[in-house]
Amino acid sequence: MPISNGIKTAINLYVKNKGGFLLNEYIFKSQKGRNRPLDKSSARKIFNNMAIELNLPYHLSTHFLRKTFAYWFLQAHKNDMSALVTLQEILNHSSEKMTLKYCGIEKERKDAMLKNLAKLW
Repeated sequence: MPISNGIKTAINLYVKNKGGFLLNEYIFKSQKGRNRPLDKSSARKIFNNMAIELNLPYHLSTHFLRKTFAYWFLQAHKNDMSALVTLQEILNHSSEKMTLKYCGIEKERKDAMLKNLAKLW
């Protein structure tokens, strides 16, 4: 998957502040042993602490980032009929409907339709 210039800049700043790294090293390393990847449990703790420090009113997780990516991918490509299929493939979902539900687009669409219906009364 291509990496945007903004993400490249953020990674470069992170690596620069960490004092650099070698190509055969993980960027986000575990504190357990030498050159081991950050495990899911450690990533979860980091995200939880970040959410608390930022006083966010919602849960933050790696899965939350995946869902947010999916939602904004579809928002950015609203007029592209192939965007949903592309996202379905990226997320490895079995159907377009599953992808829409995963992104929260289905719920948004239903809520908007019900709100419009309520205007009739």
